[in-house]
Amino acid sequence: MEEKVSLKFGNESIPYPNPYEQNPKFLGIAFDKSLSFTKHINNLKHRAQSRVNMLKHLKVRKWGLNTKLLLITYKALIRSILEYCPFISLITCESNKKTIESIQTKALRTISRSSSCLLSNIHKLFLGFNPKNSFIIDEIFKE
Repeated sequence: MEEKVSLKFGNESIPYPNPYEQNPKFLGIAFDKSLSFTKHINNLKHRAQSRVNMLKHLKVRKWGLNTKLLLITYKALIRSILEYCPFISLITCESNKKTIESIQTKALRTISRSSSCLLSNIHKLFLGFNPKNSFIIDEIFKE
């Protein structure tokens, strides 16, 4: 028999639509049995990747947005979903952290129209932090 998911706040039980779901979602966060948040990170990856593709279309050379507007778009549409639940980045595994960092890197490379050799300069220019420890949580607590 499958285990039933139950959520409690204080002593009160919070009703959940499907208590037998393998990866329940609560407040937009996908949980799994091991609390590794891999399912949540994969959901973020797919959502952010479609938004990075949108950035590529917005930077078209003839009529595209300038770098400043692309950066504002990045912060509003991509970074906002990556920063939604910062505690996950404290407890998730390194591979999940690298997944999020690769999304950021792709977006920043798109914005700057730059190659990977200049990536450390891109991080410093746009986000103001060191690329060696450029995971999103450093940026959150810095501001």
